[in-house]
Amino acid sequence: MNDTLRKCCRNYNIIVNCEFLDDDLFSQKLVEFYKNAVNRAVNSDEKTLSRLSNFDRVMRKYIDDYNFSKKLRNSVDISSILYSKIDLTDAVLDYAVDFSSKYNDSEIDEPIVTTRWI
Repeated sequence: MNDTLRKCCRNYNIIVNCEFLDDDLFSQKLVEFYKNAVNRAVNSDEKTLSRLSNFDRVMRKYIDDYNFSKKLRNSVDISSILYSKIDLTDAVLDYAVDFSSKYNDSEIDEPIVTTRWI
């Protein structure tokens, strides 16, 4: 990974090394989409890198914020994403970024529940 991608994907190692339950196929698929987006972004323009940075931020939020991950999961048809015959990488990650901004706007002093035990 080059320096430019490293700056955009500050959470890359945390995201790709996060361990999910074996039956949590949706989370595993999101990580797969994230890795696809990173691999495609080599030698990309500023707009693509900015978009990738947003993906990185949202994926980290998905891992750390249980309420966010739960609401995101409830807002999509998981089976259609898991079993689609077409590449949904960009569509799903764009949706997650849009969902995150709406989630942030609607969040009113809700406590953040972390999904990882320390």
